[in-house]
Amino acid sequence: MLIQHTENKVARLENKFIFNAHYRLTANEQKIILFLASNINVTEPDFQKLTVPVVVLEKILNQDGKKWGSLYDRMQDFAGRIIGKHISFPTDFEIDGRKFPGYISWFQSIAPCRNNKGEVCLEFEFSNKLKPFLLQLKEYVKLNRIEIAPMKSGFSIRIYSILKAHRDKMRKHEKESSLTYEIDELKSVLGISGKYSAIDNFKRRVLNVAKKEINSNSSSIEIDIQGIRQNRKITQVKFIIKDRNSREEINELPNIDSLSKAKLKAYHELTEFGVHEGIAFYQIIPNIKGGGVAGFEDYFVNYALRHFKSKAKKNNPGTFVKWWQANSFSPGSEDWAKIIENVALAKKKLQKEDTEAYDNRMMSKDMSHIEFKKWYKTSKTQVDVD
Repeated sequence: MLIQHTENKVARLENKFIFNAHYRLTANEQKIILFLASNINVTEPDFQKLTVPVVVLEKILNQDGKKWGSLYDRMQDFAGRIIGKHISFPTDFEIDGRKFPGYISWFQSIAPCRNNKGEVCLEFEFSNKLKPFLLQLKEYVKLNRIEIAPMKSGFSIRIYSILKAHRDKMRKHEKESSLTYEIDELKSVLGISGKYSAIDNFKRRVLNVAKKEINSNSSSIEIDIQGIRQNRKITQVKFIIKDRNSREEINELPNIDSLSKAKLKAYHELTEFGVHEGIAFYQIIPNIKGGGVAGFEDYFVNYALRHFKSKAKKNNPGTFVKWWQANSFSPGSEDWAKIIENVALAKKKLQKEDTEAYDNRMMSKDMSHIEFKKWYKTSKTQVDVD
């Protein structure tokens, strides 16, 4: 089957696979696999070969808007590495008194080819052993690739898949969910047994990064992570999973003091349009990213609202929020690309016509608006004295 676009956003994976498979993949490897999974024809009894133009793969791997080197080298490296990686599953079989895992490859083959347009492509064929997990679905999780696209850590994507599957399964039974792992068990699931022996290093490199990336990008869940001690040593990790939409029920106003100057402007533009303060602060502002938009989030929101008003039949805040939650303005989407193009042109114009304003935006992008105000006041005083 020839795949010419990246529009299929939802990948479906069987829960048994999500909870029991042990593997380690980079973020980009998982993004490609989820992209391919989102294009599987589940009405067919067997996997079909998926032919993907290299330029489409490049788009998936470049959703943060950054240049990432030689296309040929990256594709060759990706194909060579992924074909050699495997998934392990625990079994009850023992050898020398230890349980011996089973192993499955991700793909039967990955080969270069050309499509009928003459484009260079890669042809993927999933391993038949994965049919129960990707094709013959019974109880499965839906993973929105647009939410995963900004995540840079492979651990974040893997943990997110597990926690979302668990929350989807338990949502009708409880207001919030929790999932507890022994440290060694969690490392095994993540494919890093024997690594990160110091718990502080494991927390810093894996758990804290996953928490930040999941809470910044998921529109459906938010998580917290607790260490459980035994004899003063952390032996377990407890994940607490809540539905993201519970944010809308918060009565107190968000703490907007933490926002940068550009994000604050974006927040005010959204709320003036009628978007709920909590939705603007917790769901929209954190997900304005990619394409060099940092420091110009207000430009992005302005162009997003213009674009929405020109296309939507109902120009109201509720419809705009539904567009946003459907990832119409997320990295990789067609609407996002158009908005980023407009932002880039406006940035160039500002840099040319008002260098000081441009430089201030670049300086303020990593500060709260309060911190920037203090810095700006100090810097102006120093200039006047000089």
